[in-house]
This record gives sequence, C-alpha cells and structure tokens, in this order.
Amino acid sequence: MKNKSVTIWLVVGVLFLADYPALGLVEFKDGLTHDIDYAIADSVYVDYQTPSMYTTVNLLSGGSIEMPDSMLVGFEHSRINVSGGSIRWLESGNSSQVDISGGVYEHC
Repeated sequence: MKNKSVTIWLVVGVLFLADYPALGLVEFKDGLTHDIDYAIADSVYVDYQTPSMYTTVNLLSGGSIEMPDSMLVGFEHSRINVSGGSIRWLESGNSSQVDISGGVYEHC
C-alpha cells in the first residue's frame, strides 16, 4: 500500500511540474550584434562574466521579454538598444550602455 501511495504522489508531482513554466536564461556573450524581434520567455543576460566582449542586443518591434520574472540585464561592456517591442524589467551594470528610443517597458 505504501508503494502505491508513493507512486501516486510522484505522478502528481511530475504532472504539476510539467504544467508550470520553468524560467530559464538566454545569454548573449559572443561580441556580436543580436536582434530580438521575437518573444523570449526567459531572462536575457548580455556579456555576463565576459569582460571586453562588447556584445550588442537590439530589442526591436515584435520582440518581447515579458514573463513575470524575466528581465534584460546588461553586464560588463555590453550595449542594449531598445527601439521597439516590450520588456518587463531592464537593468544594467558595470560599463554597460543602454539606449531607449521606443518600446514599452515596466521597470528600469
């Protein structure tokens, strides 16, 4: 009987986790320019732990980073340009640069 109970709770746990969207991380840290004109359901880190890469991310019309806990974060020497799209949270640190000329954002 105990074995059956454990199996039932295991199945319930797996089904619960399968229905819950997991938050992940998208990293751009290659020194190139990346255009985001599509939806990303994860946080986005630019140049995280990669000094002097100078990676650029452009958030364009049609792009979004909007899950409840998702954010766009610039580190080191990154550059973030927001000219369209929508974002829930935006942060920058170190020597990163952020230019906002359009788009919709909730927190900066």
